[in-house]
Amino acid sequence: MKKFLRWAKPSLLLFVLVLLSACQRTPNLPPKPITDHNIDFSLVAMGDGTMVTGPQFIGCGDTIQMVESSYVDGGATTETVIQAALEALFQVEGSNYGESGLYNALYQSDLSVNSVTVSDDESTVMVTLTGSIVSGGTCDDPRIEAQIRETIKAHSPKNADISVSIDGKDLHEYFDMSGL
Repeated sequence: MKKFLRWAKPSLLLFVLVLLSACQRTPNLPPKPITDHNIDFSLVAMGDGTMVTGPQFIGCGDTIQMVESSYVDGGATTETVIQAALEALFQVEGSNYGESGLYNALYQSDLSVNSVTVSDDESTVMVTLTGSIVSGGTCDDPRIEAQIRETIKAHSPKNADISVSIDGKDLHEYFDMSGL
């Protein structure tokens, strides 16, 4: 037993010292890895003026086409992904998206994201924007509205009601010609 105690005491002491030193220092861990999240934003595939049908049909014979972009994330939430997608959309310069043949009806507008809120039960998404919309005419009105709404919808919980306002005014009111 004496032999065991002679061996156990130094080993136990060494174990306790190692344990205490580990508790006192914060180890130099590598930073949390950053992951890439794909985000989509919507542009317009111009129609030839004939009626086109489909789930993403918008006025003047056009359809919405989703474009993939990359968003670097350090812990994305639905809110941050929607905000990043809208910011990517609002940063597209010019009316044409490269040589893709896709059209950006928002090219004259100056919009930015103020806030994105998803309800706790994920039944509603509220987006508030600031800035101004400049429309190129009757055909651009539904294109603008669709580009914004479809970009939000692509990253929202399924079947969520989407509400969009610009400086306190509902997005749909910008294009409502009913006079109500």
